[in-house]
Amino acid sequence: LSETQKIKYEFQRLFGTDGHDDLENALTRVIEAKQGAVKTPKIMKLDEESYKKIEQFAKDLINSYPADAQFFVEQKIGNKEFNKGKGIAGTSDFFVIYADDNNEPRLDILDWKFVNYTKDGKKVIDTEIKRKKKQHNQSQVVKYKDILKTYGIDFQGKARLMPISINVNSEFRSEERRVG
Repeated sequence: LSETQKIKYEFQRLFGTDGHDDLENALTRVIEAKQGAVKTPKIMKLDEESYKKIEQFAKDLINSYPADAQFFVEQKIGNKEFNKGKGIAGTSDFFVIYADDNNEPRLDILDWKFVNYTKDGKKVIDTEIKRKKKQHNQSQVVKYKDILKTYGIDFQGKARLMPISINVNSEFRSEERRVG
C-alpha cells in the first residue's frame, strides 16, 4: 500500500471506530431515558453536529420499536463451542427482541457501517460498502444468527447492514469530550 492509501485506511478505521463509539453512547443514553434514568454520561468523539445527528438516529430507531422491546448494544455473543475453545463469537452492534403486531417474538440484528466520509464539505474517502466487504459483513450478521440458534433462539426478524454517512465539520480525533 502507498502512504496515501495507508493514511486513508487509517482515517476510515478511526472514523468508523469513533462513529461506533458515539452511536453506542447515544443508543445507551436513549434506552436509559426510555427506561426512566439516564446513568451514562454523554461522551463524544466526533463533533457536536455529527453527534446530534447520531443521537436523533438513535431516538428514531429506539422509538420505532414497541415500548416493551429489549435492546442490546455492542453485545458480545458466542456459541456453546466457543466456550470450549472452538466455535465462533463476535460483538453485535445492535439487536432487539420484541413482539410483532401478532404477538409473535421477533429479533432484529443491525450492524453499522460508516461510509462516504467527508471533512468540511470535501470528500476525503469515496467509499461505499464494497461488494467484498459487504459479503464479509453479511456473513458476519449470518454468524450472529447462527450463534443465537445454538441457544434455541430461532431468528425471525430483520438482519440489516446499516450504512451511515456523516460529514465531519471539525477535527474529530480529539480527546473524548464528556459533555453531561
